Amino acid sequence: MNKITKGLLDDFCQAQQMDANIDEATAFEYFSAHLVISSISETTSTTTHTVVGEDAQLSVDIIGVIVNGNLIENEDEIDAFISINNYLDVDFVFAQAKTSESFEVSVLGELGDFADNFIEDDKCSTDTKKVAQLRAIKNKIYKESKYFRRRNPNAHIYYVTTGIQPENDRNFTQKTNRIIKNFATHSNTKQCFVNLVGAKEIQQLKRQLDHSIAREISFSRKVPLPQTPGIDEAYLGTLCTNPCVMCLRRLEAE
Repeated sequence: MNKITKGLLDDFCQAQQMDANIDEATAFEYFSAHLVISSISETTSTTTHTVVGEDAQLSVDIIGVIVNGNLIENEDEIDAFISINNYLDVDFVFAQAKTSESFEVSVLGELGDFADNFIEDDKCSTDTKKVAQLRAIKNKIYKESKYFRRRNPNAHIYYVTTGIQPENDRNFTQKTNRIIKNFATHSNTKQCFVNLVGAKEIQQLKRQLDHSIAREISFSRKVPLPQTPGIDEAYLGTLCTNPCVMCLRRLEAE
């Protein structure tokens, strides 16, 4: 692990007030969960419950379920989002986090197989308690598939190490294509994204999170537009100019 990544990891552990005796490999799993899930979720308070590797779960260290931009922890939240939004936009996140400075094709393959099994099967005998709970949330989501009004769920697969991301590696390309093809065959997801994250990408993700800016603007007077290829969602409506101008002025000042 290089000095920059080590410094970022130590800073994360301190900020999260993690046990001083936690081993580096486990701490890296929590750090990786924070990075990859926060890069997708619009609102993330904590990602602690997404780390499942410490319970000796095979092939995966992190599982996150994001509904309508929010990381969720239980089935009741699904009903709440249906009641509030009347739709479900879902993203499933699966990750392996290794302090090793190398990438192994077999690890990526096992992670892809687990992710495919998680989506396709209602239960698995090797699931730990944590994974079984998350699989139950997934089952609940697919039972409410009539609320997939805008798109089917996406699957995001991350293989995180402290090394250098392999480039133009035929073996990794073939494995990635196979994973994506398997997901496409079942038609239970819209897209499957496979990401190899090394030291450089870890640093980029951390910087993006540290410098991300979020602003909320009331946009209640709107109507949805017909679906257009390449565009997830579009609306036609009116906005009050004062809040927009104030928001732009604050951003300019920052």
